[in-house]
Amino acid sequence: FLAGTFASADPRALGIDVDELDALGRAAAGVERSFAGQPAQEAAVRHVLGTAYLALGELGAAGPHLVRALDLRQGLWGEADPRTWATLHALGQMRAGEGRYAEAERLLRRALELRTRGLGGSHPDTLATLAALADLLRVDRQFEEAQALARRGYELRRATLGERHLDTLEARRQVGVMLTDNGRWDEAERELRASYDVARAEHGPAHPQALAGLRSLGVLYSRQERYADSLAAFAQAHEAMRGVLGDDHPTTLRTAGARGLALVQLRRFAEGLVLLSATQAAQERVLGPGHPDTLETLRNVANALDGLGRPAEARRVYLARWERARAARGPEDRVTLETKSVWANVLARSGRVAEAERLYREVLATRQRVFGEDHEATRRTRLYLAALLRQTGRESEARAVDPPPDPAGP
Repeated sequence: FLAGTFASADPRALGIDVDELDALGRAAAGVERSFAGQPAQEAAVRHVLGTAYLALGELGAAGPHLVRALDLRQGLWGEADPRTWATLHALGQMRAGEGRYAEAERLLRRALELRTRGLGGSHPDTLATLAALADLLRVDRQFEEAQALARRGYELRRATLGERHLDTLEARRQVGVMLTDNGRWDEAERELRASYDVARAEHGPAHPQALAGLRSLGVLYSRQERYADSLAAFAQAHEAMRGVLGDDHPTTLRTAGARGLALVQLRRFAEGLVLLSATQAAQERVLGPGHPDTLETLRNVANALDGLGRPAEARRVYLARWERARAARGPEDRVTLETKSVWANVLARSGRVAEAERLYREVLATRQRVFGEDHEATRRTRLYLAALLRQTGRESEARAVDPPPDPAGP
């Protein structure tokens, strides 16, 4: 999620020199005392500090400032002031970066509603929130709405800012990402390549927008099974991000994980395992053991172990992944359910059919209750369970779980 933040946010644009951020952080401890009786000024300082830390990927440092800024601004002006809307937006981005998707969606939808009503649908601030919400919905697998929002944001930015504006380039990249998700790869490459080429030509190969575009091209190549191209894109983006953002920035770490996965996809399992293990350890330290990025890298560690012929170790990693997600995020969280479903897949492949069936049924019941029958994740779980039942000769049960389409239907 922070790839979009990384591409569009720069602490220097907020009036903060990155080299001075540590000093500002030390001073932040005295903000409340320094601005005693001046809540508007305290809120402004905390908002600037929080958004600067957010742009640097320092989510733990950003959080207290943004939460306090929102409390102060809501207390002063309620939700009738653009300053409140700005902090709602920033806090929503931060919660999304933490993987707290439900809270992030609530904050960003509210910010979008207020900004649309107060500023208009084509205002740059409104479009920034629109893009943030589209990114979040995509990560949370709400693809249809995410794609509609991304396309609307791109068309509005192109009309109001022009084709080559950085915000338009980011919106075009976002559309390309959505097309990648849809499997419309020729269209996706056209949009991603156009956005990347302009950003690289006009702002340099190490500019955040160019690096975000390069990383998105790497994802596209991976989906197309062009693994050598994918590795080249991720390696170039990763090395540049290390210099621009530092080794521990969440976007740098996510790109390192993608680079490690590309090595695994090229069957360079030992190299991939080394990079993925180091990345997972850093993500656990920076983001926490239950963060979606940490858990995704842990899954790829297990893939590398499988590739090296170490299935028992891989199974222990898959199980630990589910247990960590459940402990950190709760049993009904979307990410927890995904890790549980993957563990069920592993059990099914290992011949532990009864255990796999039990877990699939639990995941299906929870997804039906929490997300509804028509949610993409619910449909996917029905397919997995039905396939398992068919493998064990239980066709009538499989048809009950996943009925065939009505031939008289659309």
